[in-house]
Parts: sequence; C-alpha cells; structure tokens
Amino acid sequence: MQNPQPYRLADALQQHRYPAFLLRWPPLIGLLHLWNHMIHPRNRMVRKYFHLHLRQLPAGARVLDAGFGDGQHLFAAVRRFHHLHFTGVDKHEQHLRFAKQYFAYAAQKQHPQLLCTNIETMNFSGHFDLALCCGTLQYLKDDLAGLKSLCQALKPRCRLLLYVPVNNRSVFPWYRWLQRHLGHYDEKQNKRRGYTPQALREKCRAAGFELCSTHMTNGLAGIMANEWYNTWLMLAGNAGRFSWLMLPLLFLLVLPALPLQWLDDILPKEKGNGMLLLLQKS
Repeated sequence: MQNPQPYRLADALQQHRYPAFLLRWPPLIGLLHLWNHMIHPRNRMVRKYFHLHLRQLPAGARVLDAGFGDGQHLFAAVRRFHHLHFTGVDKHEQHLRFAKQYFAYAAQKQHPQLLCTNIETMNFSGHFDLALCCGTLQYLKDDLAGLKSLCQALKPRCRLLLYVPVNNRSVFPWYRWLQRHLGHYDEKQNKRRGYTPQALREKCRAAGFELCSTHMTNGLAGIMANEWYNTWLMLAGNAGRFSWLMLPLLFLLVLPALPLQWLDDILPKEKGNGMLLLLQKS
C-alpha cells in the first residue's frame, strides 16, 4: 500500500495504516494479528465465540463482518472456514485497500466481498446468517441506526455478535493525563459515545434484537494491563524520529502486560470494561 506521506509508527498504532512490506509477506500480518490476539482479552473472547458460531453454520451460509478494520477477525475466519461466504464492510478506504491487497497476495481458496460503506446505510435485507460487529458501535454517528441496519441485514432469527467497550473504568492515575496530552486511538478514530451495560442492552432491544447472552472482559487485571500497554504505545507513537528506535525497548516494556491479560480471562468480571453480546433478530 503506497502512502503519499512519510510513514510514522503512530499511523499503525492509531490509524491501522501499516507499512507496505507487510502486504508482500502476508504471514507477517498473521504475526501482527497473533500479537493482538495475545495482548487483548477482547480479541480472544470475540474469536472464541465467533468461530464457535461459524462452525455451526451450513455450507454456503453468509457471514458479515461490519467494521472489519485491519482484518483481525475477518482474515482468520476466511482462512479457516472455506465453506462459508464472507462480506466485510468498513467506512475507511484505507482499510478496504489493505484487505484487498492482503487477499491479492495471500493464497486463499475464498475471497470475501469487501465494501466501503457506513454500517448505518448498508443496503442488505435478510441476507446474512451471522454477523459480527467488534469495537465499532461507539464510533458510529447514529448507533441506533447502525444497530437497526445490522438487524435488517440478518435473516429472521439469525444472530449478531456485538462487542462494545463499556463502563470506561481506569486504574493508573497517569493514564488519563497521557491521553489528554499525547492523543490516543479513540481520539484519532473519533469516538462519539460511551455505554453502560444496561444502556447498551436497551439500545439493542430498541433496534429489534433479543438478548441471548452477555460475556464481560477487561476486569481489573485487564484494565491494568491495557493501560500499561497503551501507555508505552502512546509514548512510542509520539517520540517522533525516535519512534522506530524504541520498538525493541517497547517490546520488552509491554511484556508485563501479557500475564495480566491472560489472568483477566479467568477472573470474574462483573464490572468489566468490555461486553460481548449475543443478539438474535426478533
């Protein structure tokens, strides 16, 4: 992928803009996704339940990834479930170019349909057997319209896996200060709102969904690990010409976050900062 401006580490950390050499060796993208899978409890939880439901679909079923971003969940699902038809939707042209070039380089039996459009204005009606929307709802201009559009896109009684950050609890006192002064991912992506679990459930019901189950992630251990990890990412992304020189040191500094993130998988999380909802079209 050719970028007209000089490439910065912050482009990858905050904008999903990755250096062009990654696309020449698709396994490198797999390694990047593996790292994100290891470091973020939400990715492990979402993949677990997404693949669980994908395995239950018959051959030829249609699956939607709404807001596929850097392909964290879409790429792995297409590689593994060759008997299903995938569609990826994202509003950012650079995400679409990245995904198209990835599948052009990667040797895949199936290529997904990739569309650049807003979730709120998707033109699908009763088309999909399963949908995933991970970490996207909080960025939509009209979240209720987005949920209604997702509901309309599904066949009757079919399901949506919806992951949304909730509660916005913080632990380390310096973290909010760094976010205000250095900038962060949510700011660059223009986050529009936060949710409580109850408010999110009510909005999903208003959009025409029945709630089947919920799963929480990012409890206390996960919050601590996430803030430690993001602290060093913010510092590295704002180090200017020294950003790339910090990468080896950055890797060592974020390693303490790994055991905390894995611990988060097994600890109770009644007030976690993330929520995965399994929803069914009414």
